[in-house]
Amino acid sequence: MERSVSELENASHSTSRGIRVENLAKYYGDHCVFKDINFEIGPREIVSVVGPSGCGKTTLLRCLNGLIQSDEGQVIADGLPVDSPRPGIAIVFQDFGLFPWKTALDNVAYGLVVQGMKKDKARKIASTYVNMVALEGFEDRYPHQLSGGMQQRAGLARALAVEPSVLLMDEPFGALDAQTRELMQFELLQIWDKNPMSMLFVTHGIDEAVLMGDRVIVLGGKPSGIYREVDVPLPRPRDASTVASAEFQELRSQVWDHVMTVRRNTSSDEN
Repeated sequence: MERSVSELENASHSTSRGIRVENLAKYYGDHCVFKDINFEIGPREIVSVVGPSGCGKTTLLRCLNGLIQSDEGQVIADGLPVDSPRPGIAIVFQDFGLFPWKTALDNVAYGLVVQGMKKDKARKIASTYVNMVALEGFEDRYPHQLSGGMQQRAGLARALAVEPSVLLMDEPFGALDAQTRELMQFELLQIWDKNPMSMLFVTHGIDEAVLMGDRVIVLGGKPSGIYREVDVPLPRPRDASTVASAEFQELRSQVWDHVMTVRRNTSSDEN
């Protein structure tokens, strides 16, 4: 059954209550990846997640999306439990996740078509998001004809086109060169300022975590848990001057110290 644009918007925004994680744990056999994970993300809030490699950041994100099942606890999004992927929760991966046989426009329209919208209407809506991420003129290009930054823009546009109430970002700029990564950070912030939603931003970059987030969660330990939450009271909108500020540098130092402490503690436990 086809869904209209207004129905899609109502489904994602009218009942938006953010996302809540309660006592979450995940095991692979006898190995506990993480346990006792508890946090909330408000309907207009970005929370960044950092931690050492192997601490379960991506596994946590996939549990939040319903791609994999947690073994303990629950995830509540917009007041409903998440036990499988569903409309209203979108995810952007580091590897872009584009279909190589589809054009940029059809990749962006894909989520709308899956939700039941007719292809011509989905492509019309998708074109708006193509323009939003500065890909106009490249609609008919295939992924191999796009640069890495353009591919990531297409992946972001596809996630935004379904009007999610929750956007999950899995190191979305990790595969980009330093200059393109910085440009994409500020472009995403500008888009979010105009279309705020609940966002979980997983990253290895401490500067990126502080720049993006209203809070930064530091994961660590064996098994992983929430070691610290750092509030980031930097004003929005944020731009290059934010990174240059003394407040930013102080917050960055706090998060860095927590991550280094987690790494040292984990190394000590292994020895």
